[in-house]
Amino acid sequence: MKCFHCTAETEQRRTNHIVDLGDCIIIVRHVPSFVCSECGEVMYSAPVAKQLEQYVTAAKAAMSELSVINYQDISA
Repeated sequence: MKCFHCTAETEQRRTNHIVDLGDCIIIVRHVPSFVCSECGEVMYSAPVAKQLEQYVTAAKAAMSELSVINYQDISA
C-alpha cells in the first residue's frame, strides 16, 4: 500500500489509536495498521477503521475518563 500523504511505501505494523474527546480519552491498543516508512503516516484498512469506529462509539457511551481497549481481530 502507498502512503496517501507522501506516496512512499507502507509497512504493516500494530499501533495504538488514540481519540481525545476532551473529557474522555480512548486508547485502542495493538491495531493492525499500515505505517509509512518515510513520513510515519498511519492508515487503516476499511474493516479496521469500521471496528475502531465501533470501539469509540461504545467507549463514548460508557463515558469514563479513560478507556483502554485491546483490538480484537474480527476475522479470527
